[in-house]
Amino acid sequence: MRHGKGTGIDNYTTKDNDLFDAASKGDLKKVQSLLKDENLYHEVVNSLLVTSQRINQANERGWTSLFIAAKNGHQDIVSTLIAAGANVKQANKDGSTALSAAILKGHQDIVSTLMTAGADINQSDNVHYIRMANIIDGWTPLHAAVEKGYQDILSTLITAGADINLASIDGSTPLQAAAKKGHQDVVSILINAGADINQANKEGWTPLLAACEMGHQNIVSTLITAGADINQADKDGSAPLHIAGYKGYQDIVSTLISAGADINQSDNNRWTHLLVAAQKGHQDIVAILITAGADINQANKVHFRGMMDIMFGWTPLHAASEEGHQNIVSTLITAGANINQSDKYRSTPLYSSADYGHGDIVSMLIAAGGNVNQANNTGATPLYVASEKCHIDVVKTLIAARANIDQPKNNGWTPRIIATERGHKEIVSILIDAGATDIQRLLLENTITAYSITRIKNTRIDGATALYIAAECGNLITLSLLLSAGTDINTANEAGYTPLYIAALNNHNDILSTLIAAGADINQSDNGGLTPLFAAIVKGHQDIVSTLISDGADINQANTDGWTPLYVAACNGYQYTVSTLIAADADVNQSDNDGSTPLYVAAEKGQQEIVSLLVLI
Repeated sequence: MRHGKGTGIDNYTTKDNDLFDAASKGDLKKVQSLLKDENLYHEVVNSLLVTSQRINQANERGWTSLFIAAKNGHQDIVSTLIAAGANVKQANKDGSTALSAAILKGHQDIVSTLMTAGADINQSDNVHYIRMANIIDGWTPLHAAVEKGYQDILSTLITAGADINLASIDGSTPLQAAAKKGHQDVVSILINAGADINQANKEGWTPLLAACEMGHQNIVSTLITAGADINQADKDGSAPLHIAGYKGYQDIVSTLISAGADINQSDNNRWTHLLVAAQKGHQDIVAILITAGADINQANKVHFRGMMDIMFGWTPLHAASEEGHQNIVSTLITAGANINQSDKYRSTPLYSSADYGHGDIVSMLIAAGGNVNQANNTGATPLYVASEKCHIDVVKTLIAARANIDQPKNNGWTPRIIATERGHKEIVSILIDAGATDIQRLLLENTITAYSITRIKNTRIDGATALYIAAECGNLITLSLLLSAGTDINTANEAGYTPLYIAALNNHNDILSTLIAAGADINQSDNGGLTPLFAAIVKGHQDIVSTLISDGADINQANTDGWTPLYVAACNGYQYTVSTLIAADADVNQSDNDGSTPLYVAAEKGQQEIVSLLVLI
């Protein structure tokens, strides 16, 4: 016989293992034989039947012979082991007893036998696994019976005095578990036995909330009939109607409303039921809520989108407009929603739909009276954000509705400037054409005359000169005529862009060369300190980069953050540009305002080939 302090299988004798095997397989005769074996009697701690130590020995999981026999449904062996002194209350390492094992397997006779032998009907476990995913601590035998829907076992436990409201560690009661699982008859048994119908878990979830989440219509009705509080919310303030509306359970929503649910109840972030349904796109539920008298203009307090954006003051119309739920937008408009109500950032539903490119909704809101020029707190209009995001159809729709194409943001940038910055050439063309006067059209055509040049050379459109527009559009003939007429070559727009800068940004090499030859300031920077060389590098226009360097661009001139052209090229992984700048004697050790060098940023960004180039200098 081996001796040791552990309870692992290695500490057992062969006959110990035989006893476990016999109990597991249901071999009653072998169990009886092993228990009566005189050799085993002397081998094990004086006497198995007297001390009960050997019979309660557990394996590495804490399972005893009684636990195994109960789990596997071996009634006769369970009775034999109990008669031999097996401890019916002994738990395994998870806190599970033979009683809970028998309940989970549905062994009614064994459950009764164990209870008669004194098993604790309220003893909870330490950890219980459901489908290898959820872990619930503190389950009682009642929880186990409810989980499996075993009504006979449940009734047996209740009759024996099991605590019907004893909760698990997370606060879940058997009634909540039954409501979540959808066991209608079990729910009725528990209610009739006096279960607390409104007892909540630690997150504030009641049985009614659980039933609403899972879509169990019959259980919802049963709980309401039994007196469940239909407005009792969880810790986040979500009521049953919130949950049903979020999930799209139309029948449950109707049931709750008929039972008197507060139609305008909001959660802790002031989300109403209507706002939730509108955001999720549940058209039928939106209609039901409106018919029931929901406030269609009640706004929320806060909403997190993708862990980034925080939406304050969203109305149902904002939510539906942003999410692209056209039918819901139509329903809300028909019901009298405030078309131009803005959120805390002063963004309207029209702005939201333009931002996300929902052209049909943009048209619908405009037709209903949406203000196409109402700007948010940054000064951005629906046209500005649509131009920024390159929503071509939306831009056309807004222009057709007489949106102001020259209305600037607070920083002075117009829709055309942001479209140019983002490289949206088609948007730029649409915007220029939309606002084209006779003078502007001359800039876009090759029919310009000496007389018209005299008229337009000092004209400013959208903050830009005629020369700037010609450079932006790549119209070399018009640009050359304007230069011949003496137009100021370095005049910038509101963003600080010069004709040379915009030519570099838009990859117009012939325009660039013409402007440089005419004396354009090659190092003049925009409002952020970016020169034409920066613009070309950021856009990856290598030919423009080479032209600018050849014509004397300052390769070490930094922007307001201290970034040099080499720093930007290294950061963006433009190996050829880095090589070009190094060959032109760019300062490889010049750091930005935070002390970072081109080598540092290349290493930080994982630009291995550029790191290799820089360390060799």
